[in-house]
Amino acid sequence: MKDNFYKRPWSRKKLKEMLIHSFLGTIADNVIEIGWILCFSLLPDKSLVEKITVMFGVNDALWVVLSSTYYAARTSMVSTLPKIIEKIGVDAESKVLKNHIYLFYSLLLPISLISFIFMPDLLVLLGVESSNLDFYIPYFRLSIISILFSAPWAIFIPSYLRSRGRSKEALFLDHAIAWSMLVGIFITTHLLKLGVNYALVVNIITNSIPLYWFLIKKPIPNFFSKGFEFSLTEIKTYWKIIKWELVRRLAPRIAAVIGVSLMIKVDPIYAGIKYWVANLLTIAEGWVEASAGLLNSHVSRNFGLDEPKPEMDNEFIFRRSAIGLIFTMIFIYVIALFGLRFLPKNLFNGVISPIIYLLAFVEILAKLRYYSWLSISRTYRLDLNHAAQLFYAIPTAILTPTLMWLFLNNLRLGFESIFMVGAIVAIVQLILTEFFFKKNLK
Repeated sequence: MKDNFYKRPWSRKKLKEMLIHSFLGTIADNVIEIGWILCFSLLPDKSLVEKITVMFGVNDALWVVLSSTYYAARTSMVSTLPKIIEKIGVDAESKVLKNHIYLFYSLLLPISLISFIFMPDLLVLLGVESSNLDFYIPYFRLSIISILFSAPWAIFIPSYLRSRGRSKEALFLDHAIAWSMLVGIFITTHLLKLGVNYALVVNIITNSIPLYWFLIKKPIPNFFSKGFEFSLTEIKTYWKIIKWELVRRLAPRIAAVIGVSLMIKVDPIYAGIKYWVANLLTIAEGWVEASAGLLNSHVSRNFGLDEPKPEMDNEFIFRRSAIGLIFTMIFIYVIALFGLRFLPKNLFNGVISPIIYLLAFVEILAKLRYYSWLSISRTYRLDLNHAAQLFYAIPTAILTPTLMWLFLNNLRLGFESIFMVGAIVAIVQLILTEFFFKKNLK
């Protein structure tokens, strides 16, 4: 904590500690995702398990589109708050936080309401058969309620704490959510036999734990007594970052929606395999999220401290994260190979394909490097941000659906080609980004 208040950059010891705390925090998210599907995979009716797994895969595509609003605002907040505090003082933090909340709700609310009202049409568009709509609609509408009223706080409040160097408190909140949710859904599903929709009620209650903590602990002095602190000028400033974050985030989300629709049409089990593997890979992708969030705050803080080279520790964080990624990928494959034998045979055979994990390693390593560069344009070289974000968005939006259609529909390469697409696109993104930043940072 002390290190956070001295007018000097965070030490490498502090950075390693925060990186590990952040990664362990992402493990909590992974526990939720894996525990969620695992809980329902243990149901005795395997036909129902397969039906629920496919539904989770479709819901995941919708969830990530809607949640991109508060994830984008979170990124802007952690990239902006540290430098403002160093230049202006801690009195500014409540205003920064509030105006980011106003901004993401102005985007999230209308999209969520439209999705809620037109849910049947949306599900048909995603490839869901009309005979399954009664099963899907209640779950999807509860998902939207969770996204509106509880899920943002599970992301926003721990991220605020990390941006201030309070990574241990953020880690505590992450795991409080995860384990409370897992216990809750186990009780509702296996003890009370209430079904999948009641598990989402548990999701709504437990995702709000950081909000309960914030209201009780009051980590920002006079947060409520200062009033609304609404500033259209500040919101416009944050929008310059958020709009490009949304472009970058929505490109893979929209591509994912198209991909899920295509997978269901080619073979519905592909969506189930993709969902299981994607949840396992979130453990490895935790290194991307941890390093990206840390670098956003660290580079921003260094800029606020007038360091001549704010990104001086980016290479250090990238290497530490890459080492962690290697060991994590090995761990994930061992889990898949020996720990998922209870799955239906067609699901299990897909999940243990080794080529999937090799392709995923290439993709995630490329992402680690990409986000290392992106921390520069998010914080102090905003003139480079639009191009850096487009180098991610355009290949994703164009290459992903095109290659997915080519590999699955035309060449019939099988489900492994889904992950081949991710690796190819990530390499293209990284080549463009490396060239661009090295040229403009000379």
